[in-house]
Amino acid sequence: MRSKLHVLSFFTLLFSIPFFAQTLCDTNVDAGEDMTICAGNCVDLEATVSIGQLSEGYDTSGYVIYHDYCTPEPETATPTYITGDDDWSGVIDIGFDFSFFGNTYSQLLVGDNGVITFDISQANGYCPWSFSETIPNTGFPITNAIFGAYHDLYTPAAPNPEVVISYYTSGTAPFRTFVVDFNQVPQYSCNNLLTTQQIVLYETSNIILVNIIEKPVCTGWQDGVAVLGVMNQAGTIAYVPGPDTTPAGADPYPNRNTSAWEVTADNSESWQFVPIGMTNPDYTLTWYDDEGNVISNEPQVTVCPETDTVYKAELVIGDYMPMTDTVEISVIEGFNAGQAEDMYECANGDSTDPVTFDLSTQDAAIIAGQDGLAVDYYLTEDDAVSGENAIDGDTFVMNEAGTQTIYARLFSTDTGAVCYDITQFNLIYDIVSAEDVMADGCTTEPGSSEMEVNLAQYEDDIAGDQEGVTVTFYATQADAEAGTNSIGDTYTGETTTLYSRVENESGCYDVAEVGLIINALPEIFPVDDVQVCNEGYSTGIYNLDVIAETALGDQADVDISFYETEADAVAGENEIMQGEEVSLTAPRTLFVRAMNNQTGCATYDTVNLKIENCPPIVPNTFTPNGDGTNDEFTIHRLKTVFENYHLQIFNRWGTLVYEGGPDDPFWDGTVDGVMGDDPSGTVYFYVLDLNDGENEPLKGTIYVKP
Repeated sequence: MRSKLHVLSFFTLLFSIPFFAQTLCDTNVDAGEDMTICAGNCVDLEATVSIGQLSEGYDTSGYVIYHDYCTPEPETATPTYITGDDDWSGVIDIGFDFSFFGNTYSQLLVGDNGVITFDISQANGYCPWSFSETIPNTGFPITNAIFGAYHDLYTPAAPNPEVVISYYTSGTAPFRTFVVDFNQVPQYSCNNLLTTQQIVLYETSNIILVNIIEKPVCTGWQDGVAVLGVMNQAGTIAYVPGPDTTPAGADPYPNRNTSAWEVTADNSESWQFVPIGMTNPDYTLTWYDDEGNVISNEPQVTVCPETDTVYKAELVIGDYMPMTDTVEISVIEGFNAGQAEDMYECANGDSTDPVTFDLSTQDAAIIAGQDGLAVDYYLTEDDAVSGENAIDGDTFVMNEAGTQTIYARLFSTDTGAVCYDITQFNLIYDIVSAEDVMADGCTTEPGSSEMEVNLAQYEDDIAGDQEGVTVTFYATQADAEAGTNSIGDTYTGETTTLYSRVENESGCYDVAEVGLIINALPEIFPVDDVQVCNEGYSTGIYNLDVIAETALGDQADVDISFYETEADAVAGENEIMQGEEVSLTAPRTLFVRAMNNQTGCATYDTVNLKIENCPPIVPNTFTPNGDGTNDEFTIHRLKTVFENYHLQIFNRWGTLVYEGGPDDPFWDGTVDGVMGDDPSGTVYFYVLDLNDGENEPLKGTIYVKP
């Protein structure tokens, strides 16, 4: 019915070219590409081991579909000799036992419509071509089959129909491969549309491979439908590429169930149906240097050759013939990266704007005048070493303050060699803030309009908890911005506004205002030396309230306080409380503090306290009537102050009636022991000589009323 041209040389060439990647279907070891490194550098070698074909597929009750490419070794093919249309081949020996949906087969049939079946009862019979159902389906025209791709083909249209479909078995037990080739088979009703595809069975692993090299769509016949997949004998289980059979993490598979789908020669497909139970064989991987020394049994090994060296990776699987691959590392003269300086960007205050660093400005420092070199920049050292994930455009944006380490990779642009040197530097995004402060100062002296302020005491308020910053002060904002003409830490002058500059080691800074307000010092009005009378035994009684009132004058919001020492006065500690009388046995000096309780400004002075022997106070009458009150002629501050006094009392006729001193009792009003009986009282005269060398004798009258 349909004839096909078998061009074996074309098909063999097609499957020999290396456009298929290594997959589960391959068994080999790849030591990697040859490379060139700089002297003194090291490089990681990594062997890729593919042993999928040698795995054991012990459970074929289900399959996992992989969209991988496999290329079996080409062998001389045996034609199926199918020359008619819609025919099954005769019984074909696979050459080994093959498990399919839990059953083991050694023979199969090839159908000329792109299908094989393990139901050999149909040998040399009719191969159905008409179908419209998707699989699985118990009524599907063919079961216990591998469809790849199954659609209506027309072998008689090929120039040599007997060889256009062929098969072969290759390899060594227990890892042989059975291959069925459909080579440029014409489609029915569209003889100019040719299908080239392949079905492959793998011994031991029981992997099924379907390679679709090219499959056009004949839309004018049977709606151009085709199906690719596997189905069990009952037609109840099938595995077909599509979104629902896509492994997790892979891109969704295209639907290859019964429908019109096309594969072009520019976009060939390869599908693996891998048994759900797979066991990898034991194997040994060994790396050797060019002297035959074993250097590692791990897939990855780091080598640091000093001269050109060839390394060999050897894969041994049981008694299977060892496979080897080599990689040559060429060593050229190296180079060193120059040191780049850290890069800084600053923001003032509470700025949160992103900043952009142009990393390319570091190129010259890193290249350091060496020819044929270039620089890429990375966020991690691992990326810099591997040369992966370079920072795009050599610009980096920092969205917030902090430090970012950048790794620079210096490499050769002339040789393309894996030759590099790594250096690093930091991107520093600093935000420095300065806080405005208001400072009160006291005038240098009462009545002055100038003050002296220690500005250093406000540094913590201005800088806050920022570390590694310095605070300096300036008379103008322009000077603060420029960092010139600092006024130091002490200001003497009138009320004004100064400016502070907070700066870190990177040179980032912020400027803030320092408002200075002068507060007048309170005055302590002069207090003359305070003298009090000796109350006896050289003791005087002082009332501090009277002294405080004089020192205060008419000032408001000012408190006067007294202290024993100047240090206590300055500190405001151990105050002598006012409102109480203070006894003094000797002259002393008190320290006076006047403090404005609104501004805290204080002034200090002293007041001298002295004691004098004041003349005694002589009463002019007393009543010696025995009532216990004023019964004697008692003179206050006499006996305890004037220790040598002499007192005489005379009657009206000048007769001496009493004479006494400090050791004698005061006069009790009697004369010769007899109290006068004049009820209206009697007048006497006294003479009191203090005998202190300072006061004249005191004289006066006394009225005695019994």
